[in-house]
Amino acid sequence: MRETRATMRPWLTFLVVLLSARAAVAGDRWVNPGSMGANALPTIAAEPPWTVEYTQVTVGVAYQQGKLDDHSFVPTFRLAAPFGKHVTAIFDGQPIELWWASPRTEVAWQLPRSHGVSKADIRFGVKLLLVDFGQNKPKIAFRGLTKTTTGKDYDARRFTDAPGYLLEVIIGQRFLPNERFLVDLYLSGGYWIWQQGADLQNDAIHVALALDLRVHERLQLGWQFRGFFGWQKKEDRPLVASLRVGVDVAPFLQLSTTVNLGFLDAPKVDLRFDLTFRLPALVPLIL
Repeated sequence: MRETRATMRPWLTFLVVLLSARAAVAGDRWVNPGSMGANALPTIAAEPPWTVEYTQVTVGVAYQQGKLDDHSFVPTFRLAAPFGKHVTAIFDGQPIELWWASPRTEVAWQLPRSHGVSKADIRFGVKLLLVDFGQNKPKIAFRGLTKTTTGKDYDARRFTDAPGYLLEVIIGQRFLPNERFLVDLYLSGGYWIWQQGADLQNDAIHVALALDLRVHERLQLGWQFRGFFGWQKKEDRPLVASLRVGVDVAPFLQLSTTVNLGFLDAPKVDLRFDLTFRLPALVPLIL
């Protein structure tokens, strides 16, 4: 009997460790947009496929109201630098997040604290113009973005503290261009992948449809409908309807306000205020 117990003890220990590990892995399935902070796994704004003639530097602030009425505030930035006609380098994100969890959120997510300041996520990537059928004709581009591991406070469900990747194709065209009026229509579709803890990942189809109008030489309006659909089908299907109003206060500066309304697993509201500077391109577009 003693020999039997001695023989079984290592196997029982191994079984306990295995079951504990499986439980830990299964617990990480909450790493999805509907069960984390508003800035952990947001939908990614669409952009047209063509390359602009200047470097865009955007700074701003954003406020979100989450699904369970928690609140967050982030300073934001974006750099889009063209290198010739076909390549645009992208660098964006937010350095920190200030957040306050509602009592509902604290109970539902079993949070260790109700508020805090967290390091937030930064992304980098590239947009490649693949096909250009000519001026004011369809264009096709590829965009790849990497979410870095800068976002922290995983235990408070603010950020994943793990990488994520967006790979997508963009198709678009400019219509009726003149000095006062133009119409930009573009859509995108691709694959959005993020890590869930140490041993899991979720994959999603990311899609967007966008319409931009310039109705005056200084006034621009933009609409977007975007979202992604994860294969787990639980807290991983955020949809966003977006309205953006931009006013050129100078040839090199635009002020804009964006209102994002969320559905399903997206934050209820996301409000953004931005300053976008148009600076000379680092490499001329004639290359």
